[in-house]
Amino acid sequence: MIRTLAIGLLALGTAAAAHGPENLAASELEWVEIIPGVDFAPAFGDWAKEGHGKFVRLAPGASVPMHTHSGSYEGVFVSGEMVNILDGGTRVAVGPGHYFQMAGGRLHGHECVSEVPCFFYTHSPAAWDIQVPE
Repeated sequence: MIRTLAIGLLALGTAAAAHGPENLAASELEWVEIIPGVDFAPAFGDWAKEGHGKFVRLAPGASVPMHTHSGSYEGVFVSGEMVNILDGGTRVAVGPGHYFQMAGGRLHGHECVSEVPCFFYTHSPAAWDIQVPE
């Protein structure tokens, strides 16, 4: 049993290493501008093709219009203050230490309401896409 567990953990570690670094400092992040004021930095996986983890940074005052994604995601907020805007107009404040999830297909938007950048991490089992309703 212990040998099986050790082999399983070794395989898990090998798979994780193949998808990205085991340790990643904030100073090592490679940011890509998605829209003005909104940047992504990959942690692991290729967000255009597969499940992935990425960091997201919104400039102070930046907003992301209402949109949906095909896949679900989870987020952990690191710094700044942001509002998640949900379908129906519900506004949910998130700040450092908050965890949130968004179901695939759910209409939502974001606003960075702090004077410092909003910085959070997201994980999705699916590739990233975005649909913005007209």
